[in-house]
Amino acid sequence: MTGGWPIAPVLAVDLAGSAAMILLAVCALILARRLTRRDPGNVVWSFLWVLSLSLAAFSFSRGVGHIARILLVGAGRADAWQALAPLSGSINTATFMAIAGVTVFYGAVERAFLDLSATTDALRQTYTQLKDAYDALAADQARIVALERFALADRIAASLAHQTRNPIASIAGFAGILKRKCKGDQEVCANLEVISQEAAKLEQLVDGILKARHELASVFVETAPAAVAAALFEAVREKAALAGVRLWVRDSGVSGTINADVDGLVMALKEIVLNAVEVTPQGGEVIIGLTSEGGRVLLTVADRGSGIAPEVARRIFDPYFSTKKLASGLGLSFAKEIIETHNGYVNFVSRPGEGTTFTVSLPLVAPHGPDAGAPAAG
Repeated sequence: MTGGWPIAPVLAVDLAGSAAMILLAVCALILARRLTRRDPGNVVWSFLWVLSLSLAAFSFSRGVGHIARILLVGAGRADAWQALAPLSGSINTATFMAIAGVTVFYGAVERAFLDLSATTDALRQTYTQLKDAYDALAADQARIVALERFALADRIAASLAHQTRNPIASIAGFAGILKRKCKGDQEVCANLEVISQEAAKLEQLVDGILKARHELASVFVETAPAAVAAALFEAVREKAALAGVRLWVRDSGVSGTINADVDGLVMALKEIVLNAVEVTPQGGEVIIGLTSEGGRVLLTVADRGSGIAPEVARRIFDPYFSTKKLASGLGLSFAKEIIETHNGYVNFVSRPGEGTTFTVSLPLVAPHGPDAGAPAAG
């Protein structure tokens, strides 16, 4: 008996507790090792591994010391235990110091790790900002190159327009004079008529270029969209027939009018339609459609050609860009500029092998007159 308590249960609990402490320390050590192997760079798992190792050493020292004390005292060798007790105590103290050192060291490591994480985040943010700045700079450089290309094309086209405008007018004038004097020769008269018609087309082209550059005043009048579509049809009908392509106009009954310089607008739309005719195989068809949506008239030009490749689609409105031989590459570029002078825009949808549809959007003239209602006050 010890202090009124049987000693046997006390010793049994001491032995069982010591064995359980050793077993739990081994389990904790194994688990910490698994976590460390799973993520070797994780500071927390590394700390748990070293801490578990220190605790396991303490558990072995403490548990083995208790078991040795019980066995030696029970065997009547208390003197042996008295000799080993200081060694067991020093080992326990050393393991306590190791645990304290690991904890203090982890605190410093944790602070360093947090500082490193903050620096990493700052570097990552700086990298993102630099990448965004580089991308913006590259985009700006591309825009500058495109603007320089457009400006060069604009100057060249304007120079050509100025230099050819008077000679074309002279050709048309002299052709008209000769037509009046060739009444007896039908073949000569017919040829002169062709010269006059082609000179008139060239005059329209030159005027369109100058109007796009705002060097020649555009004459805007209220015009029915159907009248523009009809004029466009007449302008391209002959070439479509020569190419063996059927040309259709589908008007959904658009009401209202648009403000347009009809000659310039028809010339711009003509470029789009002629491109559609050129890519349409013989026997195919090109459809000019008229609809309205949200206060705007939509004129569409649809073909069933081979479509536009993505790498071509990105540059299709660039001056001097063309996939056709002996082409200037100015047609669609100036068509886009003329459409924009009408407060309009042009876009397209193309599927390789299925065809392309260009859509030109132009604002309808707001209603006016007695039925339009009184203007708002203020």
